[in-house]
Amino acid sequence: MLRLPVCRLAALLATTISAAVASAQPHLINVGIGIDDMTSDGQTVIGKIYDRPVFEDAVVTYTRGGSIVRIPGAVVGGNEVLRSSDDGTAMSLHMDNVDDWGDLNCFDSNYNGDNPEPCTYVPAIAHHWTSNTGWVNCGSFPTNEVVQNYDCVSGTFPYTVRIGGTRCDFSINTPNDISGDGRYVIGAGWFQTGAPRSDGCAPFGFCGDFYPFRWDSQTGIIEQLSVLPGTTTARADRTNYDGSVIVGYDLSIAIDPDGPGPITVEPTNPIRKLAVWRNGVESILDGYGHRGSPPVNSDGTMIAAQTSEIQTELLFGPPSGTEDLLHYSRLVRWTWDGASYVAESLGKPALFGGFPAIQMIVTDISADGNTIVGAVGYGAVDFAPQLTWRTFIWKPTINGGAPIDLQNYLQSQAAPGDTTFDNSEMWITYVDHLSADGNTMVVNFQTFAEPNDCLPIIPNAILDLNGTTCEPPVVELDATAIVYDEPSALQSGVINCRTSGSWPMTFQWQRKDLQTAQWVDIVDDPDQDCVLLFGEYNFQGARTYQLRMGFDPSIVFPCDALSGDYRCIVSNACGTVTTDTAHVTITADTNPGGCFSLPGDMDSDGFVSVFDIPNFVASLLCKPMPDFLQADRADMNADGIKDGLDIQEFVQAILP
Repeated sequence: MLRLPVCRLAALLATTISAAVASAQPHLINVGIGIDDMTSDGQTVIGKIYDRPVFEDAVVTYTRGGSIVRIPGAVVGGNEVLRSSDDGTAMSLHMDNVDDWGDLNCFDSNYNGDNPEPCTYVPAIAHHWTSNTGWVNCGSFPTNEVVQNYDCVSGTFPYTVRIGGTRCDFSINTPNDISGDGRYVIGAGWFQTGAPRSDGCAPFGFCGDFYPFRWDSQTGIIEQLSVLPGTTTARADRTNYDGSVIVGYDLSIAIDPDGPGPITVEPTNPIRKLAVWRNGVESILDGYGHRGSPPVNSDGTMIAAQTSEIQTELLFGPPSGTEDLLHYSRLVRWTWDGASYVAESLGKPALFGGFPAIQMIVTDISADGNTIVGAVGYGAVDFAPQLTWRTFIWKPTINGGAPIDLQNYLQSQAAPGDTTFDNSEMWITYVDHLSADGNTMVVNFQTFAEPNDCLPIIPNAILDLNGTTCEPPVVELDATAIVYDEPSALQSGVINCRTSGSWPMTFQWQRKDLQTAQWVDIVDDPDQDCVLLFGEYNFQGARTYQLRMGFDPSIVFPCDALSGDYRCIVSNACGTVTTDTAHVTITADTNPGGCFSLPGDMDSDGFVSVFDIPNFVASLLCKPMPDFLQADRADMNADGIKDGLDIQEFVQAILP
């Protein structure tokens, strides 16, 4: 049963005016969740949001013009990979192996057998979801136990060893993608062959080889995809609509393409080869290395990626002029001609900051293959930490058919006077998950005009290239009642304001004054060194979507200084919204300075008595309290909500 606070001081939608613009221009829609995928129509995003009451990430969806919907039952684990079908009716997730598929949760080794339950940790494994089935464990490669003799250092001994699917550290396998129709989950899993170790002894049974798989939700069968002879590591990363075309890598030795010719290949080091499985048959598109997880379009006819230096030279000839091999890689689109994939160079971005593009990671491709997005690393050497990263977009109709810096392109398309995408205002750090038509995508960005230099705002957002209407802010998840009761020397508490709407947005946190019952704007305390975990402050982030409560040892009653009623006001060009009230309770266990406060002791005399009744009633009714107090102590049971249950405990406390 839902219990509501006695007092809900909140203005929901203060303004709902939509400001239409004259023509289609790009705009950002801030989304109050961490986005992992988007439906093909560009209207719904799928992601995760941290659910503090259960200390878990909740899987949610958000539809533009709608609200956040929680997908129940998810126990997010491993690397938390979450993907969605084209219409959002099916999902895949790296989730804890809660039903202990393969009896692997407590498996210790071939030598020690199983650990006693409960196990120390639960490894993660691929899961599949629909509204009809809920979360279904996909399992992994079939496994069984066999007895084999091993010529170990001290003699020949028989050992019972596991052959087949196994786990490695915290994972059994990883689901990297789901087919557009929702039927197949693809990824890679750990496989133990039972082969002896270098000293001839039996293997431990952990880790081993790493093989790509495709799991069929209709049959429940997991299929191990073929790999090159001798390959022990390969992975499936992306798949098309019906799961018939899968893109990934095959880690194996590169072959010198021209023998004694000018192109040289290190013959001993395995390299990630760009692989494609078409109807189960593997072929190699780039045998000399690739980066990222190259995408494939919905019908499987086009694949986009950066080519390696050697593959670029093989496809398009040696570099000319001043361009050397290091800077020679290109954005390439492979197109299926009915018999094989044919490579087409789409060029490379221009210099940025005087430096050329060295690394290019392609993240997605539209259904027709005519929109490609990703990231580019610019620099003088091929070393990621020394590169400057920018996002790019490619369309045949812009920039002469060459990749262009995404942010510069957006700035050129913005309305006169609109500085949203100016490089001085923000930096788009990531782009992925295109809609089918290529006009909507997911981005992360960081703003530079920070209201708090110590707390950069890095939202997840939907970027609509053809946006026509300003979307007013909407509270997607209120800053609900919170109780902080865990020992910590870092910070007392955090409240998040989860809102959606057109960017730019402004945020202002407020706290209710106990003497006047009026809302007062919170102002950040100085924290010149930006030591947000160990800094001595009360509040940081008062004008961001996350308010942090710190620990100031100079305050005699640190818990009283922070406990109370909070809310956030969010505004943009077409509206303002106020969150519901969040009552924050910070207990003595949280703060190393102690609290020295007693629930119900409304007059701070050290006792709960009839003299506390006026302030207690005022708190419940959201009225000014007659006496000055350090904090609102009316939350008698410390559940974060002031309601009838607190009245019951208060009465019991004052009775003799």
